[in-house]
Amino acid sequence: MTTSAGNVIKLIQVQQTGTPSGVIWVQFDHPDVGQKTRQDNRQLYINGIQPTWTPIKPITTQFAVGRTRSGQVVRKQFPLRPAAAKTIHRSQEPTTPSQAQVAATPPPSGAKVPTTLPSTAQVSSVGPTSQDLELQGFIHTLSPIKKANNKSKTPYFDCLAQTSNASKVRAVCYETKKRTTMHQAYSSKTPVKISGVKRLPSTSFSDSLEEYKIAKMAKITPTMTEFDYNPDVASSIYSVQQALDGDVYKTIDMTAKVVNKENNKQPIVSKGKQLMKTECVIADHTNTIALTLWEDLIDAVDCGKTYKFKNVKIRSFNDIKYLTTNEGTTIHQDQDIHDINMDCEDISLSLNISEGKCISAKHEKRIILHCL
Repeated sequence: MTTSAGNVIKLIQVQQTGTPSGVIWVQFDHPDVGQKTRQDNRQLYINGIQPTWTPIKPITTQFAVGRTRSGQVVRKQFPLRPAAAKTIHRSQEPTTPSQAQVAATPPPSGAKVPTTLPSTAQVSSVGPTSQDLELQGFIHTLSPIKKANNKSKTPYFDCLAQTSNASKVRAVCYETKKRTTMHQAYSSKTPVKISGVKRLPSTSFSDSLEEYKIAKMAKITPTMTEFDYNPDVASSIYSVQQALDGDVYKTIDMTAKVVNKENNKQPIVSKGKQLMKTECVIADHTNTIALTLWEDLIDAVDCGKTYKFKNVKIRSFNDIKYLTTNEGTTIHQDQDIHDINMDCEDISLSLNISEGKCISAKHEKRIILHCL
């Protein structure tokens, strides 16, 4: 590109090797670009030069350098930069250079045509686009159809895709009809190939896991993989302390003991629907954290028992991390944890927790006499 205008290099005429000299002929993407330059340099158009080509000559720039600005530097270069992708506004530089291709048009007599461009004008071929990406592997934790948190309440579902023995990525799809095919692969634990996915940009909430969008035209077909189904791939077992240090909105698994639970259920209106919730506190040997229980999961736990919480989500309120259940959460009782850590100062949700110091205890001994 030159001055942010996309073009293709057609011919290089070098007068002196080792220094920017001569003319580089380019053809702009739009014919109206470079009209004045072509008119001003019409004397350069000899046999073999197409009238739609535009000559690019080296330019010289002089600028001061140094602390006192007393030094002078003269720089001479072609005003060309390589471009690998273009938008409607400007071109973007490539990340990997490659050899330039010179047009097969015969050069004028005496012209030198190098096989590669100088370092100041390298060209990179455009690599595969995001539409060419594909995922291969097993489907884990396929969610039900949910509604996005936007005005149109767009329906979608997501899942985890196992892409190797121990790695996984998150995939989201807004074409809900594809869930039937995905559910077949999920239920049978057979590998699939998803052609036509787009890599989503990383966010502060998902920087630990790559995310992909399954496009509307994506194809989902059975395939074969060199690795086997690994149920442990979808597991994200965290300790309480790791959850407190983890990313907000991350879905995790945890084994912890319920040390306090509200007795009353609190009605909440969400998206026009009334839901019931209850707060509780869970702990393990690392720390203590609040957990919000929703709907049927409220009665799934009892204070003093240890459970394995699967697919709970990390959230934050007033800069305090807590956990919450969702439609994909499951709770199962587990072996009791004895060495729990109750040293917590940050739990300040709606729980009524009383703290104090025991200063005395009364022991009563009752004697019961049985008379015959």
